[in-house]
Amino acid sequence: MKWLFSILAVALLAFFWRSNDQGTNTDVAVTGDTGVEMTENAAGVVDENISLDMAENAGAIAEDITAKEGMDEVAEFSAFTKELASGFSLKGKANGIEKSLLDFVESDTPVDKTTWFNFDRVTFRTGSAEIDMNASSDQLTNISEIMKIYPATTLKIGGYTDNTGSEEANTRISQQRAEAVANALASLGVDPGRLDPEGYGPQHPVASNDTEEGRALNRRIAVRVKEK
Repeated sequence: MKWLFSILAVALLAFFWRSNDQGTNTDVAVTGDTGVEMTENAAGVVDENISLDMAENAGAIAEDITAKEGMDEVAEFSAFTKELASGFSLKGKANGIEKSLLDFVESDTPVDKTTWFNFDRVTFRTGSAEIDMNASSDQLTNISEIMKIYPATTLKIGGYTDNTGSEEANTRISQQRAEAVANALASLGVDPGRLDPEGYGPQHPVASNDTEEGRALNRRIAVRVKEK
């Protein structure tokens, strides 16, 4: 009888060893480098439900980040607010052209030929003098409203480019863009006689033309107060 029990014991051990080796119904918890616990069976298969949950959580996090970036952008463009004497509510960046121009006009600082203020939300269609009004109308309206409450103020409007291409072509398009801004302000009620557009092409760069970032800074429209 002892030999019979020995055979049965060996058979049972072999059965259990084979079951565990195949990973049947055996789940273990594993933690990856991220420290997130996942369910994985002994055959190395990650539980599909856990993977889907992680994907959904990642999507939710991405949406939260995008929403926050959107709110940050809105906050940036409304960091400066002021109600003008006309009742118009002025909104712009904390260091944007609206605040800088208004501070200069209202100050006792004398006008000169070196103090310029860059538009920061006026853009053009690529390679043309057509203003992208979807992106630019708010800032153009803001400048026109400042001009309306300070009727003695006159502006020099300067157009600038980077040094890509011929100087002649750059000077021409910079002139056209400066005129386009002047025309846009005139259409908003500013007397055209108070606006003096001029294109300078690649002259007077504010950054190096050796990098795309620098060239982008050099492609700009700026204003200088001539009288106030």
